[in-house]
Amino acid sequence: MTTDAFFLREDEYSTPEKRDRIVQDVIDPNDPKIREMFEDIGVSHSDNINKTQHLDLVKEVCSTGNYEEYIDYLFSEYGKKGDKFNIQLFENSGGTLNRNTLTENLATREGKDLQSEFSHRRDLPLVLNEVNEAENTIDVSFQTIEKEEKINPTDDLPVVIYKDGNEVEEYRGEGYEIRAPATYKIEARIYIDKGLIAVSNQSGIREGDQTDIVEIIGALGRKTEQ
Repeated sequence: MTTDAFFLREDEYSTPEKRDRIVQDVIDPNDPKIREMFEDIGVSHSDNINKTQHLDLVKEVCSTGNYEEYIDYLFSEYGKKGDKFNIQLFENSGGTLNRNTLTENLATREGKDLQSEFSHRRDLPLVLNEVNEAENTIDVSFQTIEKEEKINPTDDLPVVIYKDGNEVEEYRGEGYEIRAPATYKIEARIYIDKGLIAVSNQSGIREGDQTDIVEIIGALGRKTEQ
């Protein structure tokens, strides 16, 4: 089972993520900090414990703060950083992308639905959620509705509607059909100088969404002749 990962990572790695990314095969057993921890938890290298056993013992014996600090250290020294991406790479065929034009057009459309502006390509909403500029790339995030999901509540599995954290309605039993839009996040990384656009290709998105996004980016980055 794979998990979709995105260019625009919202947070730093959590402690469990850091722990998972610590590579046992590259850990130096003579690392002074590791040797000190082994002494603190009452084991020696001759006990031949694996990473999971080692870190479980640290978590059990040490305070939460010391455990997280130790994980941070191991991750910084022996952790595997970076994410795997399910992406497809496209070449911009609409001419050279002008960075200034593109960034200006993206800025004025951030938070807006692009469907009406590009109705010749889109028959479903496509909201431009976020723009993040770097030296050689621009990352953009879109939200799209692909289809309606139908939910049939039962007595044992009701559908509960909340507003501001408070329950406002509950549907339970036969006869109800709840229809809710299924939304998906699609991201693109734009390589301005190379004229390439990498678009996320996670499961659930509609065929044609990626090419729509490539064409829209091309149109927004095309400098109009004065």
